[in-house]
Amino acid sequence: MSTSHSSSNESRKAVKKLREIDKLKLQSSHTKEEIEKLKTEPYYRRIVNPLYKSEEEKYEEFLLAERKRKEAEDLKQRQYARHVEKEKLRQQKNEKERKEREKEKEKEKEKEKQRKEHSNSYYERGKKYQSDFDIEPQVKQPTSLELEYYSLLEKHENNNDKTFRVLSKKYHPDKNLDKKDWAEKQQKHLAEIRECIRTRGL
Repeated sequence: MSTSHSSSNESRKAVKKLREIDKLKLQSSHTKEEIEKLKTEPYYRRIVNPLYKSEEEKYEEFLLAERKRKEAEDLKQRQYARHVEKEKLRQQKNEKERKEREKEKEKEKEKEKQRKEHSNSYYERGKKYQSDFDIEPQVKQPTSLELEYYSLLEKHENNNDKTFRVLSKKYHPDKNLDKKDWAEKQQKHLAEIRECIRTRGL
């Protein structure tokens, strides 16, 4: 009861003080004491109404809310800018990887083309000299020894004798003791190839 009574007294006192302050506010000039009294208005206003806020307090709250709103907007813009930059880098990376894959495919195609051309070159060269060897007419491709001879001949810049010496040494019967008959046939075949190329003036 005493607490309630005290609160009621404070409220009545605050109302009385506010009436005096309202009267002072109507005056055009004030003494120092009156100015000090006017400054106590927020205090008495809160006694009467605990939710009361002065104009200065309301303005400060407004500024604080505006500052927070602006900070939130700035943060959102920065996050969006980072997202855009990240997406741009991702697209650039994907584009770079795509171009690299295309380059690799082109390289593979070029290598395959060169392999086919190389293979066809040996085949055509074998066909060119096929009639000069004792090969059955139905055999269309040159033997492995002929291909090896042509390949080495090209490597030695069409030096027929040098090519013959290298291959003759490789297939000499003394170096192929376990296949002596085969080695002798290879030697004979090498001599035929050399003679054929010499006849053609290569």
